[in-house]
Amino acid sequence: MTENFSQNYSRMVFGMLSQILDKAVSLGMIKTNRARQVGTVPKKKVKVEFWTKEEFQKVLSTFNLDDYYEHYSFVIIWLYFMTGLRVNEATALRWKEDIDLVNGTLTVNQSLRLKNKNDWSLGPTKTKAGLRTIAIDTDTISILNRWKTKQEQFRKIDFVISYNGNPTWKSTIARIIKRHAKLAGVKVIQAKGLKHSHASFLINEYKYKSNNH
Repeated sequence: MTENFSQNYSRMVFGMLSQILDKAVSLGMIKTNRARQVGTVPKKKVKVEFWTKEEFQKVLSTFNLDDYYEHYSFVIIWLYFMTGLRVNEATALRWKEDIDLVNGTLTVNQSLRLKNKNDWSLGPTKTKAGLRTIAIDTDTISILNRWKTKQEQFRKIDFVISYNGNPTWKSTIARIIKRHAKLAGVKVIQAKGLKHSHASFLINEYKYKSNNH
């Protein structure tokens, strides 16, 4: 399997096979789970590409904020890069419940579960540690204020990341990243790569400040 599929996909399939054979043993259909005797497929750490601060700035320069959809796209890229939220955490953010622009905080309470545009729900975060309130910087506060005003000119919208009132799909975020990465002449990354970009950004900013004090 590992010759034709990724190592982690092969590991998942092999694990499912082992569970099936465990059930067969418990039902008396077979005597031994040979999959357990063989062992498991080792887990491979997947490298996630991310943007540097310079690449991020190049991407930002490709947006026309006078255009409503591009303004929406800009906010998506900015928010993920500057907060490090998971994809489904940010798409679940609502203005009234989760954003405090006066005190400059953002609260992660839920995660978005999206089947289709008419079938979605808000559920628990990936881990209990995911429930948190984070401070947002003055630039992010200003950008969110401006976006909220622009949204309200279009219609009343509950979700922060929303073009027309509906939650945003992960595939939409991927298309936005791909389009503007190509316009900026930087590498295309996955949506979750923006979380890694945020971590890299914080590390490098900390190093810069440490070296200048």
